[in-house]
Amino acid sequence: MSNNLNESKVLIKIEYFVEDISIKKLQPRNFYNNLADLLIQFDEIYEADFYYSASIGAFIELLLDMNEYLYDREQLLDRLNDQSFIEIQQSFKKHYRRHKRQLRDHRYSESENTKNLVQRMNDISDKYSRILVVRVDLAYPLKYQDQVGIQEFSDDMKVLCTRLRDQDTIFKGLVKYAWY
Repeated sequence: MSNNLNESKVLIKIEYFVEDISIKKLQPRNFYNNLADLLIQFDEIYEADFYYSASIGAFIELLLDMNEYLYDREQLLDRLNDQSFIEIQQSFKKHYRRHKRQLRDHRYSESENTKNLVQRMNDISDKYSRILVVRVDLAYPLKYQDQVGIQEFSDDMKVLCTRLRDQDTIFKGLVKYAWY
């Protein structure tokens, strides 16, 4: 991860940008400048092996198309200006519709997972006479959050999952677990 950029913040800015451009009637002021800035930032954090949301996919396509111009902002702006706002907007709309479908599917999966969790909890309470339910909220200290990227978070989650599965130290005697 780049030392200067917070991956999460850049990705959120891109998602908002794609959404905003998808619903605009007219080209916003500074559109090409903002697009160029976001492309340059995205280039610094982009990892081809990661899976990104559909709205980020719009930027991946642009990034690949503009790859040779990313190191000279003026050339990048010239190349972006060669494409019409409508062209770029249509691409963003396509990706944004796919993004909205992904969100709908995710909400449905969450609903199904909640039903399964309730059933699992009922099964456990039927089987055991005494149960201690513990909720743990995990977070990185605020002063370090900008230093934690997607890969670091993934690595930390793998460690946690391994410890849960192996019932290391504080997880001894664990009957079931779930996370949201």
